[in-house]
Amino acid sequence: MENTTEIFDIEDAYINCGPSSDESKLITFLEERGLSSSYPYLKKSQVTFESLEYLTEDDIKEVITPVGIRALFRVKLIEWKKQTFGAKELPPSLQSNFSSVLLEESVAQSMKKEST
Repeated sequence: MENTTEIFDIEDAYINCGPSSDESKLITFLEERGLSSSYPYLKKSQVTFESLEYLTEDDIKEVITPVGIRALFRVKLIEWKKQTFGAKELPPSLQSNFSSVLLEESVAQSMKKEST
């Protein structure tokens, strides 16, 4: 049996979906955050814009296999959830990562203040 991998082109996908569709919202979300490279993995796993809110760290590991793409996606998703839903509404599986991101931001800001 021939091994075929379906390639999803983000520009073609955007053209083929309606501007208010869930898929176009997902594409816009990814493009605004520089995450277009994660689109093929999300599309293949049927992740939608609506389902982004519910993705856990385990889901992300399963969906996006390349570590670099996954790491960027995870951090940007946490930032979006923080802005959109607030820290208290993050799923427990992302709470620890969210806390780490906040700690890293706090340390970086402290170091920046000390160096000036």
